[in-house]
Amino acid sequence: MVGCFLAAVSLSSAVPVEDVRVESSGNREMDIESVLAYISVQPGDEFTHQAVTQDLKNLKNSNRFSLVDVVRENGRDGIIVKFVVTEKPRIRRLRISGAEHFGNRKVRNNLELQVGDYVDDATLGMKCKKVIEEYHKALYPFVKVTWSIEVDENANLADVVLMIKEGSRAVVGRIDFEGNTLFKPSELKKNMQQRVRRWYSWMTGSGVYDPDLLAGDLNSIRVLYLDKGYLDVRLGDPIVTDMGGEKIGITIPIREGRPYQVGRVTLEGVTLFPEDLVFALIQVTPGAAASVGDMKAASTRIQQYYGRRGYIETRVRVDRQADPATGIADVIFTVKEGHLAYIRSINISGNTRTKDKVIRRELAVYPGEVMNEVKIQTSERRLQNLGYFSFVNSTYESTSRSGYYDLTFDVEEKRTGQFMVGAGFSSIDQLIGFVEVGQGNFDLFGWPRFTGGGQKIKLRATFGTERQDYEFSFVEPWFLDRKLSLGFDLFRNDSRYFSDDYEQRNTGGSLSLTKPLTSFDRLTLSYSLQQIRVYNVDDAASEEIKKEEGSTLQSMVGVSLLHDTRDSVFVATRGNRTKLAAEVAGGPLGADVDMYRLTSKTTQHIPVWFDHFISLRGELSVVDAYGQSDEVRIFDRLYLGGPRSLRGFKYRHVGPVDENEEPIGGKTMAFGSVDYDIPIWSKFRLAAFYDVGMVYADSYSLQGQDNTGDYNSDVGVGVRIDIPGFPLRLDYAWPMETGEYNDRSSGRFSFLIGYVL
Repeated sequence: MVGCFLAAVSLSSAVPVEDVRVESSGNREMDIESVLAYISVQPGDEFTHQAVTQDLKNLKNSNRFSLVDVVRENGRDGIIVKFVVTEKPRIRRLRISGAEHFGNRKVRNNLELQVGDYVDDATLGMKCKKVIEEYHKALYPFVKVTWSIEVDENANLADVVLMIKEGSRAVVGRIDFEGNTLFKPSELKKNMQQRVRRWYSWMTGSGVYDPDLLAGDLNSIRVLYLDKGYLDVRLGDPIVTDMGGEKIGITIPIREGRPYQVGRVTLEGVTLFPEDLVFALIQVTPGAAASVGDMKAASTRIQQYYGRRGYIETRVRVDRQADPATGIADVIFTVKEGHLAYIRSINISGNTRTKDKVIRRELAVYPGEVMNEVKIQTSERRLQNLGYFSFVNSTYESTSRSGYYDLTFDVEEKRTGQFMVGAGFSSIDQLIGFVEVGQGNFDLFGWPRFTGGGQKIKLRATFGTERQDYEFSFVEPWFLDRKLSLGFDLFRNDSRYFSDDYEQRNTGGSLSLTKPLTSFDRLTLSYSLQQIRVYNVDDAASEEIKKEEGSTLQSMVGVSLLHDTRDSVFVATRGNRTKLAAEVAGGPLGADVDMYRLTSKTTQHIPVWFDHFISLRGELSVVDAYGQSDEVRIFDRLYLGGPRSLRGFKYRHVGPVDENEEPIGGKTMAFGSVDYDIPIWSKFRLAAFYDVGMVYADSYSLQGQDNTGDYNSDVGVGVRIDIPGFPLRLDYAWPMETGEYNDRSSGRFSFLIGYVL
């Protein structure tokens, strides 16, 4: 009707508007003036279809009307324009049912409707899309939203009922690929964050359908192909199918295209340095696969070459001229050289608690130097690794002095204090609970907040059926404003798990200084003073143990060298950690114990294939008495067995025993193990292992009492669950060989909270 009317009007010219009227379809009364407020056409105006069309849009966009129409009538002196509208009812009551996951309040907020708003089916259909989107984000892909509207025609009010059938959270039962020939499905899945639901997923949380993860996975798969030279690869939208129940299947279409090889490699734009030196950084050779990753790495190397020399804003563009007919891709590296820049001053911004000097001492750049972009990036990483900031970024601004810039590090601080309460169980400690309070950015003299000084402080209490520990520790990482870490500890440890025949209490403190020698090496000097009390000795205990009863004061100094090249502090997959340590008690240090201990310990992590890795551990220790002492006390002797060493044997039960077969330890210990880890999920691993070792009664002797080279060994399997703050190790091991002090026993289960270094 509107189209015909406008067409008819267009045939005439200069037709005046005689009157503008508003009518309501149906018998409802309506506020005419409120409708006229949206209409610009006025009586006496020259009629134009543009003006009428705009008024129709204004009425529709007001969301007050479910129907808007316009009718033309010929009047005596012109045209009568009549707008016919159907006003939506206003919401009188709004009821929501079935919103168990979000709750009614959150659904109302997402719906963006409340009592008094205009409503109809079209409005609800549009508004419910937001509700459905929020459910999809919460991993409810099968949610259904329906509604009913009961209108009181006389009052033009509506009672709205929104009915939600959430369905179940979707879990992925299957991931398939179509068109892949280069990579096996297992290789593609290995690079995906979206996982299939497995039997162990209740522990890890994996296998839940997440569209955002899947979108990132598509890019990861695409990168795999690009790095193999498949420059034309295309990935289609994932196809999600219902497998019944709460499971869905995901199919990812892949069009691989053909592989490309590198043709000619050229470099353009280099004028500041010898071109052959810069070209040598590219390392992309003709005939090799046209790997996009290799090209990006070459681009980064060139940019860093300039950046190290202070030429900021240097950019490298990589152009690929690929010929589908030949499968050859010529690569052109174009360098847009920057300009030489120096640092005039360094500013720190955003730190409200952390002192400036705590930040500045971590920087690898200084005023007056060239603007080394690599060192600036190193500085950003150092600040991020402090754990004080959620955001670190650097910017620079030109100054009035030509070639000099002001460098600013912007930081955003985060909470560094922590309070933890927890409970656990292990095969050694049995049932334990703990309370811990700590501050990772402490300031001893920063009253009243005591934060921002970069120090670390921690108080921890552990209570259990087999132990009761109290610990206080303080670390100043920059003692005397030097890269020298000062550590101070106080402790009281009550241990009932060492033996069934006695209990042991260690009370004391220690002081240490640690100096970094290189990026991978640290030297530590320490001193400790503690009182060691052996008490509650069983009446049936051997004389060997009974003579240990009482309190002993031990004064000890130690030195250690640590070499650490691991790729991770906790779950390392490559690198080495080696520690050499020597400790001496008594002598000029006084107290009741004259003894020394030498320890060497190393762990090598070796990646193999498909993210599998091997960990090799070895340890050799010796302890001996000297001076006024003619025997090493039981608390200073060496022990093996349990979840941290020989996992097929009871804790501390590998080595010499008394006539009651109670472990009394030895003076020489040798241990080795090999673990093969298989990552199943980012926080879940399977492992197979072999342990071998022995504790011998005499110092510097690897011989048993009968002059044989006794040893113990076991083989086993395990599960590793890397929950942050609560890592679990579950192992089951079977003894293979047993030494003179141990009888062959059946398999043994061990359970440990924590990591093994």
